[in-house]
Amino acid sequence: MTTGKLGTSAVELTNLAANSVNSLKILDGQVQSADLAADAVDTRELAPAAVTAAELGNQAVTAARLAVDAVTSNKVADGTLTADDLANGSVGQGELDDDAVTRRAIDADAVGRNEIENGSLSADDIAASDFAGGALTGTVDIDLGTVAAGCALVEAPLPITGVREEDRVILNLDPDLEAGLIAQAVIQPTDDELAVRVCNVTGAPVVTAEPRAFAYLVIR
Repeated sequence: MTTGKLGTSAVELTNLAANSVNSLKILDGQVQSADLAADAVDTRELAPAAVTAAELGNQAVTAARLAVDAVTSNKVADGTLTADDLANGSVGQGELDDDAVTRRAIDADAVGRNEIENGSLSADDIAASDFAGGALTGTVDIDLGTVAAGCALVEAPLPITGVREEDRVILNLDPDLEAGLIAQAVIQPTDDELAVRVCNVTGAPVVTAEPRAFAYLVIR
């Protein structure tokens, strides 16, 4: 029988022998997804670079589908990595920008003496906070006037805001302090004041010529 003997739509599925339909018998572009059996298409049926983003369903690519080193910086959206994405010890010095580590990023007691560069600490780093963003260190002029024999507690004429009762003080004296006078730092008796113990060891009154500078550093 020749094709001329066949009527339109005369050949049905039951008339086809096994494996009788090959690629040449199928009109280009006529095979739809419904025509494919489950798991019918594997990598051998795919042309190189044939699968694009449009062919992939949402969340279709899992970790198991990614080759080693397949994900580079360009594939990661900016600002999407969190702490959970970073392995322990994965962030080294080379990954940190200058001044990137702020106070909030450092755990309590994380910095020991081995982490501090020798000679890098200043008075401001050691001094107690004044609770206003500054450090309790500076110089104050105290007019001692006439100092009687013996010892007395003297307060600076101006408040030193931030000093707290029980604070300790490191004190440096004016080099021109009159002979026979000794000044000592004391545990501070009141808030917001700087108190100094002044002793006259001469046994007679000593008249100071002018106010004397006292450099202080408060520690807490």
